[in-house]
Amino acid sequence: MTHKPLDLKKIEVLRRQMMLTVGNFTELLGVSRATYYNWLKAHEMRHDNHAKMVATVRTLLAIMVDHNWPTPDVIGMAQRDRFTKLKEIFATYE
Repeated sequence: MTHKPLDLKKIEVLRRQMMLTVGNFTELLGVSRATYYNWLKAHEMRHDNHAKMVATVRTLLAIMVDHNWPTPDVIGMAQRDRFTKLKEIFATYE
């Protein structure tokens, strides 16, 4: 079964807007950085990874709306602390 290709340019905009490093983003996805970079180079995504990406993007969009992410206090945090806070919120959506 083929799936609709994702617009990774838009996903990259979302990743940056959420203030996530590539490492943070791939941790949420459960894939390696190398895998993610391969996707950015237009390599095809396996079906299970496509599903993970769709679910992760939907959750991040919901966090942006529901929690007004990133709030000014979040913007002022160190990257490590910001990601820890995001993971805590993210876990509530699983």
